[in-house]
Amino acid sequence: MNIGDKFYKIPEIKLMYNPRVKASDRPKVGNAKETYKIFIQDWNRHKIYLIEQFKILLIDKRMSVLGIVTIGSGGLDGVYVDPKMVFAPAIISGASAIVLAHNHPSGEVTPSPADIKLTNDLVTLGEILHVKVLDHLIVTRGHYFSFIDNQLIKY
Repeated sequence: MNIGDKFYKIPEIKLMYNPRVKASDRPKVGNAKETYKIFIQDWNRHKIYLIEQFKILLIDKRMSVLGIVTIGSGGLDGVYVDPKMVFAPAIISGASAIVLAHNHPSGEVTPSPADIKLTNDLVTLGEILHVKVLDHLIVTRGHYFSFIDNQLIKY
């Protein structure tokens, strides 16, 4: 068989991160309170008590914010989170770390067993991919719960 006889049409895939903010103008994060302020500014105030959303904050090695990505939106009591979609933006942007966040439309910030399991799974996956999960926040307007501050993430 002559290999040169057939031409294969293969789609091109582009991996792209287009920062629109100069590195010197990006906010830095150092604790859960600062991170919460960045996340809550991005949350739609009309949706925070209506639908559950899951977002990530992309962080570089200098602890500067590269961007925020909404991973998924759900209903009143849940959102599906695909681990591949959590780490794809981190890999594309060259992030060294991420912070996870989601809201509970009920206004309750206590993590569920499912929240804890998902966090542990994503921490493990992040270790494999060399993208550290720095924290996971459950947010509402005016309140948050930090997995790190409450010793629910262990390295």
